[in-house]
Amino acid sequence: MRSHSAAALAALSLLAASCASVDDSSAEQGSVEALTLDRDVAVIGDTTTFLKASEAQSSALPDGAKCSLAPRTKLPLARPARLTASGHLELHVAPRARIDGCDLATTDAPLYVFAPHVRSTESRGETRDGAAARFREGMLSTSDGLDIRYIACAKLGLADAGPVVVLLHPAGADAESTWYTSGVFGTLEGRGFCPVALDLRGHGESSKPHTAAAYDVERLQRDVVESLDALGVSRAHFHGYSLGGSLLIRLLPRLAARGVVLSAAFGGAGLPDGRRDDVAGRDRSRADRADVEARSGPALRTDKDALAALFERAPWTQPLDPLPFERLQFPLMGLFGDFDNPMQNTRTFARRAPAHYVGTAVFKDRLHVGTIAPKTMPASYAEVLAAFFSGAPAPARPDYTFVPRAAVAGS
Repeated sequence: MRSHSAAALAALSLLAASCASVDDSSAEQGSVEALTLDRDVAVIGDTTTFLKASEAQSSALPDGAKCSLAPRTKLPLARPARLTASGHLELHVAPRARIDGCDLATTDAPLYVFAPHVRSTESRGETRDGAAARFREGMLSTSDGLDIRYIACAKLGLADAGPVVVLLHPAGADAESTWYTSGVFGTLEGRGFCPVALDLRGHGESSKPHTAAAYDVERLQRDVVESLDALGVSRAHFHGYSLGGSLLIRLLPRLAARGVVLSAAFGGAGLPDGRRDDVAGRDRSRADRADVEARSGPALRTDKDALAALFERAPWTQPLDPLPFERLQFPLMGLFGDFDNPMQNTRTFARRAPAHYVGTAVFKDRLHVGTIAPKTMPASYAEVLAAFFSGAPAPARPDYTFVPRAAVAGS
């Protein structure tokens, strides 16, 4: 491999991959014909960490080397690119391609580029149960000037996309790890649904403001509504867990008034490991960065300042009583671990919306975090969701018990 040009090519490929959209016109599952840049990109400096010419060899862009790529520039490929199981993009760039004055000499061997953003743009990966799944991603702008990242099924917006399922993750997590890595995306797509998940503000690749006012429950609700409008989602099923579940509970009346909701399932609407009541009862101004880290554990260690601001506002502690649940005219279901504290929210729903609350899936031997964490999520979690959204009976599985609404309300 020729050091300068091949390394420059690999560096260009990396930056193109990170900022690219996919030409779907000829793409097969798991491959793309061309990468198209969405914005100006300058390639300069050392990219050793990200470039692999083989399993044992790395290349770097020499100091001072630079190629500027204009918006919508296509990176021509000699054959379809392929995303490997390890998350590397295998590229065969067209020989002697000329892009913005950069002559790119190639060898017969493919270049391997570590490109996690390509995995988020268009991918074919293995879910936990081995099912193939693909998704696309993008950034949406909120009315207060922040960015919200979304991931969605590749067919979102197409006639054959299937019913949309909107997924809202817990505090300290993100859309990809909670819903894609765990296999929920793949299971839902396998049942004919089109999952859409948001990185809530303060999480994942979305903007992370450090002021508590930015996490007001009204503002979080507007993020979801504005995102659905931007994506053209007019009808959907909904599921949220923990922070996402608390947000969904408070958002349902607004969504119902717009005729958006087909059905809704919420789970674990509280803080990890039963800390909800403790945090709610103490002075929230003490929810500083050190406190959030010490009390929440490694699962919540993303941007500590953003999480401290979120915990200070604590939208999950706002009362449910003023919300008009009796007016909800669609099926509702809860999902919780059997050692999780927020079961009281389920009882509130069961009493206030008895005609539409079907019951609760209670997962055995699970605390709050263990129910939703990708490595410990019960195998039946996604199946229970898919069955509920399909209007089918809950599947019989040994790792959970389904408690009907009458039993929940009376407990």
